[in-house]
Amino acid sequence: MGFTPNFNFPYPELTDTPDGATQVKALADAVDAEIEHVLSGGTVSSPVLIVTDTWHTITLDSGWSVTSGFDAPQYRLLPTGDLQLRGAAQRTSFTTDVDLNSAHPLPSAYRPANTHHFRAYDNSTGTPRAGAQIASSGVITAKAVGTTSSQIIEIDAIIALG
Repeated sequence: MGFTPNFNFPYPELTDTPDGATQVKALADAVDAEIEHVLSGGTVSSPVLIVTDTWHTITLDSGWSVTSGFDAPQYRLLPTGDLQLRGAAQRTSFTTDVDLNSAHPLPSAYRPANTHHFRAYDNSTGTPRAGAQIASSGVITAKAVGTTSSQIIEIDAIIALG
């Protein structure tokens, strides 16, 4: 019986006496044990195997709406274990920082260990873009730009969770 170099899976050598059932069972047992190891050993902060997650829509707090022409605010995990955010929301009246999802923070597996800030600029030819902050609580906050009442928050970013 030979063994693969990477995962040590058994396989029949050309010189082995044929015994299909026993040899297939040995391979199946080895694969099963390896899959169990991967599933029980992986975490978000130290992924052993994480497939790209599906997109999850962020439930917006009252007063926010999806910005026309943009994706709805969403999140997912990448195979690296990092958080990916996308989308944009608009609020017609805010001149100070305001939370986007305080009533429905991101689930704990999707929260960064520390607060991250990203994207802020004043678009003088259109609706100003608020800065964005995501806290370890999973709450995303729009950081107001100036005193313009109507602002957009774009959350297109990849954030390390580890």
